[in-house]
Amino acid sequence: MCECSKYQMPYRNDPVAPKFDGKPTSLSRFLDDIDWAAKQSQLSGRETIQWTIYYAPRDDVVLWKMQESANSNDWDTFQAELHALYPGLMSDRIYTINRLETLITEHAKLTYHTFHDLGQFYREFLKIGTTLKHMDRQTDRELSAHFLHGFDSAFRSKVIDQLRRQNPTLSPEVNIYSVPEIFEVALYILDCEVHDSQEFQVQLTKDPKLTLSRVDLTAVAHHSRSLGIYNNEIIHNPDTRLILDEFQLNLTQDLQITLRRNSRCTFCSSTNHFHRNCPTASRYIDAGYISRDANGHIILPNGMRIQSCMAPGRNIMEKLQHICKKNI
Repeated sequence: MCECSKYQMPYRNDPVAPKFDGKPTSLSRFLDDIDWAAKQSQLSGRETIQWTIYYAPRDDVVLWKMQESANSNDWDTFQAELHALYPGLMSDRIYTINRLETLITEHAKLTYHTFHDLGQFYREFLKIGTTLKHMDRQTDRELSAHFLHGFDSAFRSKVIDQLRRQNPTLSPEVNIYSVPEIFEVALYILDCEVHDSQEFQVQLTKDPKLTLSRVDLTAVAHHSRSLGIYNNEIIHNPDTRLILDEFQLNLTQDLQITLRRNSRCTFCSSTNHFHRNCPTASRYIDAGYISRDANGHIILPNGMRIQSCMAPGRNIMEKLQHICKKNI
């Protein structure tokens, strides 16, 4: 093993040593870790190869030593030979159109969306879709259409309607909206539904005995759909009395249980109020760090809404602090 002045390659039992678990999908990360460490240590190609063999799993050491480039100075060729030993690794085999279509089909089955589910779908879609695009197997237009069809028909209609409202001179069916643009609109719609649910929770809090007969049926159906607690057969039945008979006894209990998840202030996470009357948010507004748009949503000075994907944090306040990179 070599002596290096800037960086010393760790021994195989060191916690920071590059490790390979034998799974094809982890080989690239393993080789990238070695490549980075080798460059820091100013290793030659031959030395890098020898260290790679040194870090190999015990059962694979002999096999790696038998590769043609194992005793050469050609680090790139040695990596290619290792890749060939673990089929199923290459992106053209992992990220296929069939896998993309399966992802879209599975996510389109969801009729109740959460920020977590939406973010997970977005990341997985980009991972597969971007790879297919780089391989010239998908165009931007095709990826945008695929992403839209990853939502159930009701939610997809809301996304398309919002795209039309934001760009009244453009048509979502004709013009190309990038996947990130569609994702941003989907986040906006989901955020609005959360706030609508919180406002409805206020009504339930004021009147715990609230029943369907005392609430506008259209509003109840809307909130029931957004919460995913309805039955398709009943919603599509025009007989409102049937809806009353089905839900009147347990509507309040079901909604309270479901809405309890969203009963915190989205700005500071307090359970004593919602973001629209949050005293902490008011102080931030007075200080000029944020403001509210015409719909009462919290926005940055540049007019952009603070979305969940913009920065880490449990709530808007923590995300804002991260964005500003200082304690406010």
